[in-house]
Amino acid sequence: MQVHQYYFGGLDLSSNFFLHAGIKDTNDYYRENPEWFDAPLYYQESSHLPVFNFTSGSLNDTIKLPGYLNLHYDRNGGLNKYHGIGDEYTGPISIKTKGNSSLAFPKKSYRFETVDGAGNNVDKDLLEFPMDNDWILYAPYSDKSLLRNYLTYNLGSKFLRYSPRTKFVEVMHNGYYLGAYMMTEKIKRDRNRVDIARLHTSDTTGTDITGGYILKIDWDSDPNNSFVADHDTIFPGYTNQTYQYYYPDPDIIHPKQKEYIKDFIVGFEDVMLSKNFRNPIDGYHNFINKESFADFFIVNELAKNVDGFRFSVYLYKDHVNDGGKINMGPIWDFNLGYGNVDYGSEGAMYTYGWMYDSGGNRLFWYQKLLEDPAFAHYLNCRWEELRAGPLHTDSVMAQIDSGVVELGFAAHKNHNFWNSLGRYIWPNFFVGETYEEEIDYLKNWTIARLNWLDINMPGDCDDEIQSINENFTSENISLNIYPNPTNDYVFIENTSLANAMPKEVKIFNNIGQVVYQKSVNTQNLNILQVDVMKFPAGIYNLQLITKNGEVFNSQIIKR
Repeated sequence: MQVHQYYFGGLDLSSNFFLHAGIKDTNDYYRENPEWFDAPLYYQESSHLPVFNFTSGSLNDTIKLPGYLNLHYDRNGGLNKYHGIGDEYTGPISIKTKGNSSLAFPKKSYRFETVDGAGNNVDKDLLEFPMDNDWILYAPYSDKSLLRNYLTYNLGSKFLRYSPRTKFVEVMHNGYYLGAYMMTEKIKRDRNRVDIARLHTSDTTGTDITGGYILKIDWDSDPNNSFVADHDTIFPGYTNQTYQYYYPDPDIIHPKQKEYIKDFIVGFEDVMLSKNFRNPIDGYHNFINKESFADFFIVNELAKNVDGFRFSVYLYKDHVNDGGKINMGPIWDFNLGYGNVDYGSEGAMYTYGWMYDSGGNRLFWYQKLLEDPAFAHYLNCRWEELRAGPLHTDSVMAQIDSGVVELGFAAHKNHNFWNSLGRYIWPNFFVGETYEEEIDYLKNWTIARLNWLDINMPGDCDDEIQSINENFTSENISLNIYPNPTNDYVFIENTSLANAMPKEVKIFNNIGQVVYQKSVNTQNLNILQVDVMKFPAGIYNLQLITKNGEVFNSQIIKR
């Protein structure tokens, strides 16, 4: 007999009785089980999915504890045992729980690392993933389809620069069955993950300091591990946005690197909040990878992800040799997408409407970007391109079906164990009585959302839209700028009329700082020589103001 307090906060002592019967002898042959006998769903001997069987002490979300993992995975497609020595991996790990609001669920997600006996990280190619040591065991609980992250990451892998790889598994902890999980890669700088330049602590000058960086927008964090971009802004959802240092790790990032990436982000937002942010020469184009911004928008709006523009938002900046721009992503955390939320004024449960301009949005960037007809045009064209390929309705439905097949019987075992079907689990908008109803809801919701986006996606790909250039005038100015790119000097040769003679020359770096300024007093200037020898390599914006007040913008590339 087992006696325990069954409900949290309950006052009763509930009892469970177990009856075990068997015989002991030396035979190794037994008759097959009778047809009427069914083993309990979560006490099967083996699974078609990989099985994680790990042991550890009592886990929490703050400290990684030592543990031991037996990972069962037949690479030839056979069944995988729940117990015994793992044929894929057996050895020490460090492990902790992870999550924010999901930590309140009884089914926990975990982060674990493969380590040696001394606790040092050791790279492994677990489940045929690229070699690494850092992994996530994600626990879908309120998402009763078990598929929302799986669907999004796998769709993203078809067109994003990087999207986390996934594989469904089953998990045992200290001998207890925990259900169906999704193993996925932790977001980190790596050749096979976020492939940006490695930044060393000593990289504090010149072009060395320019990247790469990964930042995260999430729940409030330690001010020592983050920075605040404080601007005066007309956007009510944007108040002193906090950016967390993610790579390099906040414990090792150099103060000069902190200052650099903060200045870059603040400089970008200053441009976005300026009247001339659309200028193709010195506007936002110098700061962002347009395709990544469009793709991030599309993926989060497809799922109508309630947290897509405020929590679990990653962005990274390339080294100047790789373009030096901000990229949105990688995408992360869609368990509250696809109509699986019942709170908030944004209407995230409905298949119509937008998330990017909702009251809870903590990024104003997209509201500004969509004021630019050129970006809206590009976004619409990108949507049409993706709808003809990886986001075609048939492709999306096939991805859902693929997930159902991969999960197989494990989905039913999971729901039987957690008793999760047919009851409300925060923050469900829809509650299906069966797993099949949950899958039908996910499919029908997604089809309706795709159709709504077809009609309402900003921009018009059929129109020829040119980016607006508020301060660009070149009718009376004729300049030759050479050599460009350059290593040392650049020459600006003027062949303009007298009233278009240069009066002032400015050069800006990629965060909008003036790095060169010269007033031109010579009436008959033909050639102006500019020394850029000490400039770090990169792209610089040249601004020339004429005697009659016209402005000419161009670019200089320093090698």
